This record gives sequence, C-alpha cells and structure tokens, in this order.
Amino acid sequence: MKFALLGSDAESLALSEAALTAGHQLIWVGDVPNRLEHADWQVLLDRQTADVVLVGRGQAEPEVRAEQLESLAKQGITVLATHPVVPSVLSYFEIDMSRDESGALFRYYHPTAEHPVVEQLAAWIRQGQPKLGMIEQIVCQRGLAERTRERVLRHFARDVLLLARLGGCLNRLGALGSPSSDATYAALSVQMIGQLERPVHWSVGPEDGSPGLQLTLVGQQGRLLLQLDEAGMPRRQMLHLAGAQEELPQLGADFNPAAEAVKAICLALREADGIDVPPAQGGEHANAADSHRDQPQASHCPRTTQSTWREALLAMELTDTIEISLRRGRMIDVHQQQLTEYMAFKGMMSAIGCGLLLVLPMLLLGLGWIAGEMGLPVASYWPHGLLLLLGLFLALQALPWLLYSKRKSAEKG
Repeated sequence: MKFALLGSDAESLALSEAALTAGHQLIWVGDVPNRLEHADWQVLLDRQTADVVLVGRGQAEPEVRAEQLESLAKQGITVLATHPVVPSVLSYFEIDMSRDESGALFRYYHPTAEHPVVEQLAAWIRQGQPKLGMIEQIVCQRGLAERTRERVLRHFARDVLLLARLGGCLNRLGALGSPSSDATYAALSVQMIGQLERPVHWSVGPEDGSPGLQLTLVGQQGRLLLQLDEAGMPRRQMLHLAGAQEELPQLGADFNPAAEAVKAICLALREADGIDVPPAQGGEHANAADSHRDQPQASHCPRTTQSTWREALLAMELTDTIEISLRRGRMIDVHQQQLTEYMAFKGMMSAIGCGLLLVLPMLLLGLGWIAGEMGLPVASYWPHGLLLLLGLFLALQALPWLLYSKRKSAEKG
C-alpha cells in the first residue's frame, strides 16, 4: 500500500519506518526536518495519492494541523495519527463530525494500548488476579522532569487512553491541584471512575531517576506493579504479596507497536473496501495493493466500524474536564456526546437566540422612542417588528429538519 507522512514526531516516524519494513511504499513526506518537503499538502486530498496518511504533530501550528485533518476527514482519506496530534478537544470534535459524515477511517496510535501486557491486566481487572484476588483500584503515576501545564495535560491525554482500556469507559473525573496557580499542574492529581466502577487514580510528579509511567493494580491480597519506559514499553512487572516480591514473566518482549498499528489499519482498510489482499510481503504486496487502488473508486468513502478516533476524542474530553473540575472543586460527569451538524446548528442558534433576546428588545424600543420623538407614524409598531423578527428566527429552527428529511429521501432513492 501507499503511505504518506504529514508531520514528524517520534511516533509518526516509527510508523513510517514500520510501513517501509513491511514492504509498503512511502510516497509523500511533508513537515519533516532534513527531508525534501512538499509545499502542497493538498495533494493528499486525492484518494489516489496515498492509501493511508500518517499524521504527527510536526512543526505546523495546531490550528493548521487541525484544519488539515478535518479536510482529510471530509474527503474520506484514511488516517493514522499520533495522539494527541492537536491539543484542542474542539478540534477533535470537528474532525470527528467530518469523519462521521464521510465515513473516513481514522485511527489513533498509542504504543502501549494494544500491548499483550495491557490485555492481560485488563482481564485480571475484570476477573480477578489468581494471587491478588479482585482488583480494587488502579493507580497511575507519571514522572516528568518538566511539569508545565502543556506537558502534563498532553501526557494525561495519552495515559488516560491506557487507563480506559484497563478500567472501562471513564465517565466521571475529579481533579486536585496545588492552591498556587503556578504549581497546580506540577502536582496534579486526578481521580476517575468508569464502567467497571473501580477507582482510577492518576498523578504526576518528578522523574526521581525513573522517567516513564508506573502502573499499580491494588488487589485484595497485595498489589501488582508495572513499570513502563518513556516510549511506553513495559520494563518490569512485580507482584507484591505479604512483604514478598515476585517478578512476573514479561509478555510481548518482541511486540512492535508501530508494526502492529500499520498492520491493523491495513486490515481495517481492506475490510472497509471489501477486498482480499494478502499480508505485506515486500514489493509484491505493494504492487498488488497499488494495482487495486488503480481501479475505479466509489464516489464515497465506505463506512466502517474500525475507526478508533472516538476513543481519542473521549480522552481529550477527559483532559478538557480537568480544568472544569479544578475550577468547580468537585467531580464532573463526562457525557460522551457525538457532535453532528444538527447539534452544531442547535448550538449556534441557541447562541444567536440569546443574543437576539438581549439586543433586539432594547434596540427596537430605542428606535421606537426615537421615531416617536421625530413624529414618525411607525413609532407604535416596534412591538410588531420585534414579534416578526422573533417569529422568523423560530421558523429557522425547522430548516435542518427539512434538509435532513430531504437528505434521507435522496439516500433512500
């Protein structure tokens, strides 16, 4: 298959290397240091250019990268993006709305989420660990040398994806920080709970000589400690029982997360396109995939359930909720709503309606008074003008319903 790379970071470069190793082609590169860059990234909006676009943070401004991702989603382009690729939850919402409308295949890349160790821990959390018994809580400690607001929130957005794989879909969050605004994020502590109703605790602190993540499962009889390095790869797994320690065998020692992510998106793309292409075997596979792409394409991107973008969106929602919780000083429920064109229209009309109620009565009252002072005969009709304008505004509320009905009729036809 043909891959393109838009924006470089450690993980997007690892994905591109994994694609090349698997025998795929890297036919376009942009926003990568020390490489020939293509000025016109919009060539990627043509589905014939590349089968998959790998997207990293790169040097582009977040607003620019978000706009590029939204454009790719609207055109039904398949994307594999690092996480978080942009810092704004609103951008994730807008991209998800465009992705849902076009049916584009959008996946995020997390080096740890699919690791065999994580699958094992998730099974123990749900069913109990043979020696620990039932797992009562999940504790996650992130060590960072530089604990600025931006870095702390970025790492939380990454770690919470892993925690959601372990503790189920997380939908309640409470944050606790230092009373000092400068130190709030340097000592941030977040408590969450989700579907499995197991408390999930995340905190940040100094590296203390061991950068990375320390994950602890607290059970009825002891605790299990998993250490992950800065790249998200497991280092050690220790079982603590009644003062004794036992090191568990390491699962997935040869696990290559980038290679697995490339393989997964290729499989998802084949399923979405309804074709049977053998696994990558050097240049032969690349040629076979390319010959398929040379065939006439459908006018729309096929819908698929293989996109994982909504998981990344939920992680960004939880990240955005931290500041709300800090400001209100309590637990916040996170409602997993899907942003659609209709919801966006309702939000816009609600804002416009509030503005009209604030401005129109005073404006028309003032104009009526001025007209009365000038002796104009229309002075007494300002209430009728107000009623007419508000009636027109209310009539506009039926516009999306009419358009939606026409669209559904056209799709059925």
